[in-house]
Amino acid sequence: MENNRFTNEEQNEKSTETGVSDEGRQKPQGGKTSGKTIAVIGIAVVAVIAAFLIFQNVIAPINTYRGGEELLAARDYDGAAAVFDGLGDYKDAPDRALDAKYQKAEAMFRSGDYDEAASAFEDLRDYKDAPDRVLGAKYQKAVTYFMADKYDEAIGAFTVILNYKDAADKVLEAKYQRAKACLADGDYNAAIAEFKSLDDYRDAPKQLHAAFYIAAESLLASGDYDGAIALFIELGDYNDALDRASDIRQSAGADASAIAAEETNAAAAKKAAEDAIAAAIKVAEDAKAATIRAAGDAKTAAGKIAEEKKTAAQEAAGDAVSAVTKAMDDARAAAAKKAEDAKNAAANAKDAMRNLTDDKDEASK
Repeated sequence: MENNRFTNEEQNEKSTETGVSDEGRQKPQGGKTSGKTIAVIGIAVVAVIAAFLIFQNVIAPINTYRGGEELLAARDYDGAAAVFDGLGDYKDAPDRALDAKYQKAEAMFRSGDYDEAASAFEDLRDYKDAPDRVLGAKYQKAVTYFMADKYDEAIGAFTVILNYKDAADKVLEAKYQRAKACLADGDYNAAIAEFKSLDDYRDAPKQLHAAFYIAAESLLASGDYDGAIALFIELGDYNDALDRASDIRQSAGADASAIAAEETNAAAAKKAAEDAIAAAIKVAEDAKAATIRAAGDAKTAAGKIAEEKKTAAQEAAGDAVSAVTKAMDDARAAAAKKAEDAKNAAANAKDAMRNLTDDKDEASK
């Protein structure tokens, strides 16, 4: 132990002489350890950043892309389009977004939402065959109107796409069907005008002649002989139109006197009816005036009687008040007299008592 202590002391003295302690000798070793730690931490930070960047730029987009595909497979077209749009330029995300929107427009077309489908295809601009699909959706909308007998709407819808497929022919067909509908509804003028505008389309000329003929018969039934004759003449050689015009002229001439007599009788009957109505109105007005006068007289008499009763009642009330007032005055006078008598009686009694006392005093003496 002494040798060891001596050795330690020598070492301390040497350290003191050289100015280097144990701590001093260990510092270089400690500094080296701190540098390694910083290096390890730096590597770890770089690794974390690299992992984050890999996740953000590689793994996350892959997962998001797959999620968009799953939404598209589930027919969530809006959701899928939003996911692909959010991916920016990743892979073919822009095209996938457009495809999702295209499929949505297709789905609306299949379900019969042609207006919405046309709008969706228009938003896609030149993607695939979107421009042609816009026209197709509008065409189907026009066909829907036509099938529902909405010819005005169908004509308007087909006219917008007049150069698409057979839209121009569809316009003519819709006008043709509209003319037939007007004829069936008795709107002969509209039917005639429509068939005229169709020129030689299908059997429009034949339908025009039929419309003229039916319109002429309608005018004849209503008594418009001149109008009926004019239409039959305009029909020319169609069926028996000219014969019908001649027959109407002859019938109208033969019946002119009878018609005039009937018109005269009708006018006389009308005048008699008007006179009877006027007389009845006068009788009613006279009766009304008499009733008003009687009601006024009755009201006046009733008012006079009421006024007389009111005056009598007022007089009776005045008499009653006077009687009550007199009775009250009499009662007050009687009460005052009784009070005075009582007062006097009390005074007399008092005097009598005084005299009696005086007599007793006198007798005692």
